[in-house]
Amino acid sequence: MASAGFLVEAVCLALVPDLGGIVPAAAALLAFGALNGFGTIILITAFQRWAPPALLGQLVSVLLLAAIGIFPVSVFAAGLLVQHLGPAAFFPLAGTLLAVAIAVSLSQRSWRAFGSAAEPHPGNREPAGAAGAVASPPPA
Repeated sequence: MASAGFLVEAVCLALVPDLGGIVPAAAALLAFGALNGFGTIILITAFQRWAPPALLGQLVSVLLLAAIGIFPVSVFAAGLLVQHLGPAAFFPLAGTLLAVAIAVSLSQRSWRAFGSAAEPHPGNREPAGAAGAVASPPPA
């Protein structure tokens, strides 16, 4: 579900320079931001449900480092690309790179199954017989 939102987000980003004005471009960027927020919430929730409770703090630290810590590097790289290619070429390039990254992730079975209810993380499983078990009285 989140990957589908991110793919639509990539299309919105790639089309920005070809939409013919500020209002359609703003609408595409609004959709981009909304889809980004939607997908991020789903992914963070799936990661938190997957991780063992004792590792949630470390997981959130890694996710924040990946999301926020790399931001200055990505802004620097984007600035260089815009300087050399111009903003009209940057948007389709960025949308294409986003779509390719999502397609590569979707080619991995482990990513497609991530967050599904079929297989929880080994650290989150209940002991055998614990789910819905009712204590029976000891034999007399």
